[in-house]
Parts: sequence; C-alpha cells; structure tokens
Amino acid sequence: DKFERRMKKVGLYSVLFRNSYQKGTWKNFGFERIDEQINIIFTILLYIMEQSLKEEICTMDDISAYMDEVNMKYFHKSLTYADCRELSDFIVNVILCNEGKVMYFNGYNFKEKEYENLHVSFLQNRVVYLENGQKRTNYWLTNDGYSMFLATLELDNNMKLTIHEMIFKLHLEKATYDKAMEEVKNLF
Repeated sequence: DKFERRMKKVGLYSVLFRNSYQKGTWKNFGFERIDEQINIIFTILLYIMEQSLKEEICTMDDISAYMDEVNMKYFHKSLTYADCRELSDFIVNVILCNEGKVMYFNGYNFKEKEYENLHVSFLQNRVVYLENGQKRTNYWLTNDGYSMFLATLELDNNMKLTIHEMIFKLHLEKATYDKAMEEVKNLF
C-alpha cells in the first residue's frame, strides 16, 4: 500500500545521482570520484538549506563564496574563485535544477498496476533585487529538497524512537513475538 510514496523518496536520490553521474564537468574541477561529487553536492544543499531556514537571500554569489571557503578549508582542490563559481553554477543549475527541465522518477503504483511519473524538485528560485539594485536569483529548498536532505541525518536522529515503535508494532501484527521482544530492547 502506498508503495509510490516510498518510491518518491527513493526517486529523490535516484534523480540526483542520475543528474550527477557521468558528467565530464566534474573532472574539470578535480572531483573525479562519485563519493567526492555527492559530498560536495550535499555540502551545497546544506548551505542552501541553512539560508532557507534563516529566510535569507541565497544567490549564486553567496553559494560561490561558500564553495570557495569550503574548498580552501576542507577539499583542497586547486580552484580559483571563478572555478568555484562555475562549479557552484553547475551543481545548482545542472544537477539540482536539471537546467530548468522538469524532473520525474517512475515509481510503480501497485493499485493502478502501472508506473507513474513522480515529480522531483530540489530547489526553487525567483528573481530578487539586492539593496544596491542588482538583480539576482534567490535559491531555496523545496519540500522535496528538505525531505531528502533531512532524511540523511536530522530526521533519523529525531525519529529513532518512533521507527523502533513502528517496527515493534509490525512484529506484533505479524505475531513474531521474539522479534518484537528484541525491538522492545531497542526502545529502552
């Protein structure tokens, strides 16, 4: 029941990896391994999420400056500020926004006995005018973006008790009492 909802969550990661995987652009910036690429994408997502939560404007200039700072401090790739700007633009506009094209993941709907397109959207944007009158694009996370990003840590830590309770309940419903007892131990 509601398998398509599970596939929506899986689809978020699938679309992200599909948009990133085998893009030659990564090599231009020294990020050749997929683990490096995913780490830098989630680093940028974290920054955008923090700006979104503070309800502060988050422009490409802001993201690029953050990318430059993070690279110098942690990743140590030989990138100039201009390279960081180009990399940030690639991550935001190509990987996370799919160059403005709508993104879908086909999830199977068992009730309908067919695949259905599940819409995926990580970021939204709109034009803003800065204090000096300059026109810029402001980026923030969508509900899908929050859902995917928060599922990596924050919800996991905050929901452990609820998840163990749910597993306990499922074991009781299936009358697997020995496993239910093990789950009770996890609760306490």
